[in-house]
Amino acid sequence: MKMSKYSENIETKNEISTKNPTESITAVDDDFIPNTKVPEEESLNDGLLAELFHVLTAQRLTPDGDFQVGVRVGTLKKALDMNDDQLDEILEQLANQIDPLGLDVVEYELEGDRWLAIRSRLPAPVPLADEQYTVLAAIIYHVEMSEKRRTTSKEITDFLNRKNYLKPSKTREIIKELSRLGYVKRMGKHGNFLTYGPRAILEFNKTDIAEIIEKLKSVFL
Repeated sequence: MKMSKYSENIETKNEISTKNPTESITAVDDDFIPNTKVPEEESLNDGLLAELFHVLTAQRLTPDGDFQVGVRVGTLKKALDMNDDQLDEILEQLANQIDPLGLDVVEYELEGDRWLAIRSRLPAPVPLADEQYTVLAAIIYHVEMSEKRRTTSKEITDFLNRKNYLKPSKTREIIKELSRLGYVKRMGKHGNFLTYGPRAILEFNKTDIAEIIEKLKSVFL
């Protein structure tokens, strides 16, 4: 799929939009998708673009506790009965409409799946308390240092307990909070493996990550 126009700003500081999906959007395969089918050989109307906007800004928790942002590419193609080129065309139209608002349509990968979402190019503070931010910083550091791009709850609790910063029980509690907020993805049978959640992927660029790691190292290493 050609993503050039609406994926060039993937490294830009940003914050996810928080619009809620409308009632006309239904849940299929754990994703929100528009009910509207695109008429053949007819121009895309503002109603469909508006529904797509809601779909791509949707944030939700699945019954399993996974935080999701936007929609899977495959789910959207199936719902709209479109191929890659057709989907690319409608996304380009949406991207052009929201660009003056400082918003981008972006594609990201999560556990092997391609997802689409809308995010802002405008800088915004991360809505986390100091302890939450420090635990997230520790997770980011260990994920970046790992060849497998993941860490473990024990590795994080041990790391933050070195200077008696947080008790292990408190660290585990915050990890669960970060998972519910979409910054951390818990994996494995007991959720002991940790990697980036969708909000971490979308809200932090390479420069942000480098700065977070340097601040963490200045305190703990």
